[in-house]
Amino acid sequence: MLGEGFTTIDLVVLVVYFLSMAAMGPIFASKSRTTEGYFLGDRSFPGWLIGFSMFAASISSITFVAYPGDAYKAAWYRMSPNYVLPFVVLFAAYFFLPFFRRTHITSAYEYLEHRFGPKTRVYAACAFMFGQAIRVALILFLVSLLVEAILGWNPYMCIFVGGIVTSVYTVMGGIRAVLWTDFIQALVLWVGGFIALFVVLAAIPGGAGEVVSKGMEQRKFSHFADVVVEAKEGEEIPADIQALFDDPVAHGYERVEFPDEDGDPGDLIVIRETAVPTHVYALARESVAVVGKAEATEKITRVREVRLEPIKSMPFKLKDLQDKTFLLILIMGLGNWLYEYSANQNVIQRYAASKSMKEARIAMLICTVFSVPTWALFMFLGTGLYLFFQYTPTETAMEIYTGANGAKAESILPYFVVHYLPRGLTGLVIAAVLSAAMSSISSSMNAISAVGVVDVYRRHIAKDRDDAHYTFVAKTIGVVVAVIMIVGAIILMAVQSTTLQDTATILTALTAGGLLGFYMLGFFTKVADDRSMMLGIVVMLSFTLYCAVASKVGLPQLVNNYYVGFLGHGIMFLVGYIAGKFIFPRRGGDLTNLTVWTAPDITKSQE
Repeated sequence: MLGEGFTTIDLVVLVVYFLSMAAMGPIFASKSRTTEGYFLGDRSFPGWLIGFSMFAASISSITFVAYPGDAYKAAWYRMSPNYVLPFVVLFAAYFFLPFFRRTHITSAYEYLEHRFGPKTRVYAACAFMFGQAIRVALILFLVSLLVEAILGWNPYMCIFVGGIVTSVYTVMGGIRAVLWTDFIQALVLWVGGFIALFVVLAAIPGGAGEVVSKGMEQRKFSHFADVVVEAKEGEEIPADIQALFDDPVAHGYERVEFPDEDGDPGDLIVIRETAVPTHVYALARESVAVVGKAEATEKITRVREVRLEPIKSMPFKLKDLQDKTFLLILIMGLGNWLYEYSANQNVIQRYAASKSMKEARIAMLICTVFSVPTWALFMFLGTGLYLFFQYTPTETAMEIYTGANGAKAESILPYFVVHYLPRGLTGLVIAAVLSAAMSSISSSMNAISAVGVVDVYRRHIAKDRDDAHYTFVAKTIGVVVAVIMIVGAIILMAVQSTTLQDTATILTALTAGGLLGFYMLGFFTKVADDRSMMLGIVVMLSFTLYCAVASKVGLPQLVNNYYVGFLGHGIMFLVGYIAGKFIFPRRGGDLTNLTVWTAPDITKSQE
């Protein structure tokens, strides 16, 4: 059954897309019969293809809808972390990349055993696999929710189709299928994004120029402002706010007029400040659950105020760490991108698959050149949607803007796609959303297989088997991951519990915590071994777990959750260094080519 706004042409587009992706598996299966071919494509790929793959893997379907949603409701504040990416890539190309290229590794975690010992390597490998398994289940679950929201399709069908198609080409075709599908998916993603943006700009009087001028005027491009939403209900609604609704013009406000969409004109009344249109009040009759009565609801009157407020540029006091500041957001971005380019197997595997050091650096450059403008494209799309619905407001769009009735900002692009995109183009945009998800999932699945075989199975379980056996095990691991992903997504869908989703997110954060600290300690110092690293892991995990659950169990929150990951890396580095320097002196082992201090001419090395 076709969903609202979805035509037969759109369905044909999606079917062709899915069949094309699935066909990549059999096409490349014959070249994936060895571990070198399956994981690295025999280290033969050009930089441009690797670069597009890295770019596609960095854009998830959540980014596809979250960026426009954020710019629609707030401003460009959350784009800030991405501005440090070019500096991180430049640094990584000359200080991280040589360590991985010189030793012809397959897994990022082989380096850790040479530098610290086998325990550090196996911890990092297992943490990566566990975290990525949760991540792919979350991505599949969320993109299925998104498709359900756009088309009204059965979300379980979306899970099965998306999960099986992605698994088929990833398991059968190995890294070659992953890279070439990533390339195609990157193109589809662009097409979908540009189609949506073109339709938005064409409908706004003045087009892009109007979006820029009005956006600047209303601070919608600001990186120093974030949205604040405050809600009051029933008898708590102050008299001065009620007066605004009684006579908005007298108080410098205007009532937002829109065609009622559900036949009950009293459900939502919106007024916005004439001089500052981003400042909005919404008076809504919202349905809420009745405590103690399953599935029972009641209507309450609730007022929501939405406004943009400036944020601090930097933390001036210790307590400011509990708030978001522009400087700390940049630091958070620095930590995230340093982790991606030093410790994430999804990226390191592409370093190793490149023809040469030069091609790997070209790939890093291409990824950066396309990633930052693409993120900006989707942020600009969100700003355009804000202006679009300012000129042609609807009840649903204002619910999304104000959060009335539980509407989420991420819903704005799906809502626009269904109701405003010309028939026949909806399928392309849906394919773009799916492309963003499938590229992330396939990269993670192949990376899990590589780490599972290289760092765990071949290293600790079966050391002397032939290469055909290890290739078979790699594909088996891929199938197991596919099952875990699909079953995990089904469980998340069936439970639909915020607590369960939060738990999955916390577990993902815990498993990624501190890994950047491993590599910074390894690359830039000559201290520490397994003993120091194990102590650092215990301290880092304790800190991360405390921060993750503190607010949920009534404990004092030390820092804003935005900064926990970065601080976890710092704690890992600091504890590992102190322990290695003063408690556990390093036990022997040659450090040649393992640190910047023992690797001659590291920035000039070509292989």
